Amino acid sequence: MSHLKAIAVLLLFPLMVSVHSYVCKTEIVNAATLQTLFSDEFEANSLDNHWTWINPNADCFYSLTDNYGYLRINVPDSDHDLDVSGGNQNAPRILQEISGDFVVETKLVFTFTASFQSAGILLWSNSSYFTVLERGYTDAYPKHFVRARAASTTEAYGGWAELGKTLFEDNILKLKVERRVNLFIFSYAKNDSIWTELASESMPLSKLLSVGLFVVVQGNDNPFYADFDFFRIFKMPPPSPPKNLQATGGNRLITLSWIPPSDMEGVPITNYRIYRGNSANKQAYLATIGNVTTYSDTKVVKEQEYYYKVSAISSSGESDLSNEASAVPIFLPFEEVGGLATIFLAFISIFAVAAFIPVVTHRKSFTRRNLSMWFREKKRDIAIVLGWTIAVTLILVKIYLLFYIRNPILKTMEPLASYAGPSFESLDLLILFVVSLLAGMMLIDMERIFYGYLASMISSFFIAVAVGSLYIWYVIGWERFSQIAFVWEYVVFWAMSNMLRAIFPLPIILGFLASFFGSIVRDWIKP
Repeated sequence: MSHLKAIAVLLLFPLMVSVHSYVCKTEIVNAATLQTLFSDEFEANSLDNHWTWINPNADCFYSLTDNYGYLRINVPDSDHDLDVSGGNQNAPRILQEISGDFVVETKLVFTFTASFQSAGILLWSNSSYFTVLERGYTDAYPKHFVRARAASTTEAYGGWAELGKTLFEDNILKLKVERRVNLFIFSYAKNDSIWTELASESMPLSKLLSVGLFVVVQGNDNPFYADFDFFRIFKMPPPSPPKNLQATGGNRLITLSWIPPSDMEGVPITNYRIYRGNSANKQAYLATIGNVTTYSDTKVVKEQEYYYKVSAISSSGESDLSNEASAVPIFLPFEEVGGLATIFLAFISIFAVAAFIPVVTHRKSFTRRNLSMWFREKKRDIAIVLGWTIAVTLILVKIYLLFYIRNPILKTMEPLASYAGPSFESLDLLILFVVSLLAGMMLIDMERIFYGYLASMISSFFIAVAVGSLYIWYVIGWERFSQIAFVWEYVVFWAMSNMLRAIFPLPIILGFLASFFGSIVRDWIKP
């Protein structure tokens, strides 16, 4: 019974290995979906002019007539090798250049005469770095094999790194190498059977390579030849177009979104290209972006409808254009009046803020009768403080808005940076000094000057912050980021930061000194 189990294991082992070779492998692209770049069936009387015949020792030769329909490469009875560690690199080969991603295939008839003979596909970057997929014969197990290996001067063992190797005893086979950027996939097939992946490896080979066929004889005195039925080069097809392109108009911009291509042929998307036009189906190139599926177009003008298409880019090329989408940007009213609407709204708040700060200092209870009497008694003081507040607020708002209007680059870079703060001009300081001086002269005692000073400065500061926040939110356009947490808090923070930089310390000190000096002048000229 034990003998039967052993026989069963021996019979099933090759099948188990074969099945395992199909599991957890890189997807192999079907040649039917590829674009043919080059095909040589070796049926002509001379070698195609795309090929370069390399015969370093000038003692090998090729024939297209010894076995019609095949390229036969003959090697004499001496050592012809591809050795990266300082030995011979005199193996005969035919090569042609190719750039980018590709798939190469050949069919090989391998008739060995002695050990250490091989033939197959060669990927040549330079004499210090190349890769082969070969059918070979040696005196060690497995004697008959298919192998993928990479040669590099950095490798320790003989300059070679074995990528994959398997037992293979048939003399007729097909070989295939597929490149996807830096990923190389090595496959083989028995004659016309389905492909089996041997190995896949990421290697930093140059984008421009020479690919072709080679024959090697290592250290024996037996001549050898290999017949190649064909050599074909396929190019990976470009990706399919992006899907469901949508355009949405926003404040001074248009936002695009799309769905990635469904068919990328196993090659990842690297970029997208945006095309835009002012009329349907008349787009021109606008921008290239990374592997993202949204884009904001800020180079727009009012009431213009823009038409967009998008293409996907991989190492295999650019896709066709997507469906067309159009939108019109929105320009909010705040942009039309340059922030005047926000200033108007700010003035409405002046009466509520500036007038009631002195109220909180009133010692009587806040009944309707007391408040009415207080307003009648203090209406002159309230009018003075209100005028003082309006003047200071207008100065703050003016320098803030002019600062951003005169510096448009701040809108495209980081307009809310803490170092980007407005500053007073000489005329602004002169007006502030005169207004504060007049307020100090008109208020009848130091207590009212002090409360009036606090009311005007504090009210002006917070009203100017409100104006600055609205300007940042609507005019500069931060409302489009409102889906991000804490955006409005950042807007208020930067408005307060810039206003604080503007009002402190010079205007605060100047306002206090001018109002105090006004009281002295009032006492001096009082009869």
